[in-house]
Formats: sequence, C-alpha cells, structure tokens
Amino acid sequence: NDDIATDFVAQRPGELDYRPPAMRRFLSQAGVAAGVEIGIQPGNISQITGVDVWVNPENTDMEMARFHDPTISGTIRYLGASWRRGYGDSDDMVFRKLLEEISRKWGVERPVPDGAVFLADSGRLRRTNGVQKIAHVACLEPADSSVPGRGYELVDDVRSSVENTLATIDAANRG
Repeated sequence: NDDIATDFVAQRPGELDYRPPAMRRFLSQAGVAAGVEIGIQPGNISQITGVDVWVNPENTDMEMARFHDPTISGTIRYLGASWRRGYGDSDDMVFRKLLEEISRKWGVERPVPDGAVFLADSGRLRRTNGVQKIAHVACLEPADSSVPGRGYELVDDVRSSVENTLATIDAANRG
C-alpha cells in the first residue's frame, strides 16, 4: 500500500502517538522450528517493540536500500544507524554489521545464494526498539540482471527462504 509507505517517510520515529495493531502469534507445527512461537506484527515498523528479531527481506547482492527508500530494508537501515549532526560521525551500523557477517560467513563474492540468511547486530534498534538481531534473508533477485533499473522480484523458492530464516534464528537461540 503506497499510502502507508508515504506516511511513514513523512514522519519521524516517536513523533506520533502510534499504537500498532495486536501481534498475530502462531506456534510452528513442523519443520526446523517446531514449537517455536512466530509473530507477525502489522503496522509502522518504527513503532514495533518487544520483538527480538526483525526479518529484512533483502536482495541476493545484500545491498540494503537507501535510508529514505520506502522499503523495510531502507527503514531498518535508517532506524539502526547512529546519527550525528552533519552526518560526519554517523555510523551506518546495521549495514556495516551485515557486511561484516557476510564477509565472515561467505566471503566477498556476490550474489549470495537464494535463501541465504545473515543474522547481524541491530545497531541502535537494540536501544530504541528492543531488537536484538536482524535476520537479512536473500529472497529478492534482479528482475533482469542484464538491464539496470528493473527492480527486484521474489526468488523462485520463497519457502526455502522462510525455512532458512527460521532455522538460522532457531540455531542462534540454541547457542
């Protein structure tokens, strides 16, 4: 819904008295995360608190969106950054931590495989929203890799992206 994205870009976190709709909770019945509670929280992501891991649907090049793009990726990147006056000492922490995790786990080669998941630090979101980690999942690929500016489309096997995300979070929880 374009209205939601436009409204979000126009406001700053904490500026409005916003109460998100109730979280829908599900208990996973099968697979790698059997018995794990999964929640889906609708609403303005900047106002969501009390969720340990946010999932960031990312492209297979793991290039997070620009700060002011009306996307989940751009919003997470913006909210997780540490801002200083004049941007001189600002820290694009979420993207920096994602790149460190990719380098540690995968190296420098891109694109990463469809469904690859990188669990990285949440930056400032830990303090402002209580988010412990961001699960960046490669579930979008270029619509036409031979022509720039065509955008992204879902990978063919979205189910594997979801399963890999749950398995990665489950493994992290088990330590």
